[in-house]
Amino acid sequence: MNPLQLPLHQFQSFIFVLIRVTAILMALPAFGSKTVPPVVKVGLSMLLTILIFPTLQVAPLPIFSETISLIPAVLGEIAIGLLIGYMVQLIFAGIQVAGQMTGYQMGFGIVNVLDPQSNSQLSIIALFQNLLAMLLFLALNVHHIVIRAMAQSFRYIQSGAGHYPPALVEQLIGATGELFVVAIKIGAPMMAVLLFTNIGMGMIAKTVPQMNVFIVAFPLQIGVGLIMLGLSLPTMVHILQDLFGSLEADIGRLLYLIAS
Repeated sequence: MNPLQLPLHQFQSFIFVLIRVTAILMALPAFGSKTVPPVVKVGLSMLLTILIFPTLQVAPLPIFSETISLIPAVLGEIAIGLLIGYMVQLIFAGIQVAGQMTGYQMGFGIVNVLDPQSNSQLSIIALFQNLLAMLLFLALNVHHIVIRAMAQSFRYIQSGAGHYPPALVEQLIGATGELFVVAIKIGAPMMAVLLFTNIGMGMIAKTVPQMNVFIVAFPLQIGVGLIMLGLSLPTMVHILQDLFGSLEADIGRLLYLIAS
């Protein structure tokens, strides 16, 4: 399909599809990374649009003759794409929060590294868990769910026909609150063991004041934290599988609310 050979109204619909697909890709944790070259992002967006557009039954749009009337429709397409990507980003944000909390308890509060995905400073534990989640995201074909959501979004919501009712805001707030629940589920085993380790070292400091607890506690916390990190990986993988498995239903509810 050559987009340049389409009639004007179909070419306009193609551009709207391209805008929404591009917004979704830009909001995804893997494909929207700053480390991915812009040429790859543009090429992937164009390829997905060319593949999706012929399968859609898009209602013809009125031809926009003025730029002012075109801006709200374009912003609406960008908003829909960003909201779909936001639902995916919440999972990874919860993982980062869990890694930050456990890393702080292990003594890695000031040992931060640059995350190439978000271009922000993260603790070593948070970066490790984030990369592991990224591998699971690709290994479990969760990106296929996102691609299906792209196509389904045009069946639910025609271009320029999105609505944003209060129920949508409630769902977004609830989904954002789940971020901290995910963080606690993933980080709870490590945080609990490290807490008991700190309590034990405090009791030793009281009973054996001659011992330099600070010298002993620091490597002990790191060792216990790393051991618990390895033991808790199966639990983390199981939690992520459940979250990725429910992602399609969550995006479906989001699209239903925007379409209503």
